Amino acid sequence: MDITVGDLKWVEENLFSWGDKKAHQISLSYIVKLKDRAKIPLTGSFVSREYKTDYDNAIWFHWLSIDEIKRHIVYPAKASELLARLDEGVQHFVYQEGE
Repeated sequence: MDITVGDLKWVEENLFSWGDKKAHQISLSYIVKLKDRAKIPLTGSFVSREYKTDYDNAIWFHWLSIDEIKRHIVYPAKASELLARLDEGVQHFVYQEGE
C-alpha cells in the first residue's frame, strides 16, 4: 500500500524464548494514512496479498472499532488501552513471556 507515515506512537519490547535461546524484539508502531483509500476495503475482512492462493497460512485482517477491540484478542495485548491514549505521545511497554 502507498502510505504516509506519521508520528511514532508505541515502542514495544518483547522478551521471549526462541527455542533454547533468549530473544528480545523491539517493535515500533507509527500512525499511518492510506494515500489511496480505494485500494483497500474499509469494511469487513480481507486477506493479505501474498496469501491469496494459500489460505491455510493466510493472514486475515479485520476492521474493528476501538470499542470492539476490547472484546477480541489483539496484539500487542495492550492495544485497546493504548489506542485510547494516542494523544499522550510515545508509549513504551515491555511484554515478558510468561507474564
